[in-house]
Amino acid sequence: MRITNHGTVPKPFINLADVPVRLRAYAAVMNVIRHFSDTRTNTGRVRFLVQFGRVRLVVEGEGWQHHSTHSSLQDAATFLAAVPRLDHQLYERALCDLEQALLFEQHYAA
Repeated sequence: MRITNHGTVPKPFINLADVPVRLRAYAAVMNVIRHFSDTRTNTGRVRFLVQFGRVRLVVEGEGWQHHSTHSSLQDAATFLAAVPRLDHQLYERALCDLEQALLFEQHYAA
């Protein structure tokens, strides 16, 4: 669960490890980069990109960028918290967008 700065405890995010997303199967047969989640605010942009079973985390802000590669969406989402200079609002919104993309994927992958 996450605790907001108001002290309230909202519903927990979906557990990325529990979602049966077939990213490896999808990316293994497709020779394209899939933009799994793309979040933009006035302060920057967060993208989760999938290609060949790997997840690229791309974070951009005014005057800075971060690029890293991870073995899963869960690893990339966890690492997002450690990205320096990432605005808290963008961080929360990116996780919400990722959760929505996972729920959509889970619904249509079944």
